[in-house]
Amino acid sequence: MVFPVCYRFLLHLESAGAVAADVGLLVVAAPEGEFEAGFGGGGQTKEHAMLLKSLGVTQVLVAINKLDATTPPFSRARFDEIARKLQEYLVNVCRFKASKVRVLPVAAFSGDNVAVCEASSPLNKWSCEEEDGSSGSGGFPTLVKEQVAHIQNKI
Repeated sequence: MVFPVCYRFLLHLESAGAVAADVGLLVVAAPEGEFEAGFGGGGQTKEHAMLLKSLGVTQVLVAINKLDATTPPFSRARFDEIARKLQEYLVNVCRFKASKVRVLPVAAFSGDNVAVCEASSPLNKWSCEEEDGSSGSGGFPTLVKEQVAHIQNKI
């Protein structure tokens, strides 16, 4: 796994790790203004994605984080908007295969859909996979489960 860092002085460490990685984890913020700042001109989201591809990473997991801070909280529309933009960029510009890009909703501060998706979680209403692995209401596995699947090359 590669966890992109936001500090330019650590870029050499990220590069060294990415060369050996099978899958990259790109974490982006969902709140309005935060995603746009990272994805727009001068932001580092596109830079990190292109760097992963340049270093030979072939699979990308995108965690759309801070969904609890969107307006309204846990907005499916906001998730879909960001997911669409990122998938278009990763496939059309960075040239990742569409089947090797997976986008997941998370709210890491509260732990929603990171390791488990609690029944009481607002994110569970539209995103969580059923315990038996079936699609359920949204069909998104937890971030940890998806990382394990990528590492085992099941994706």
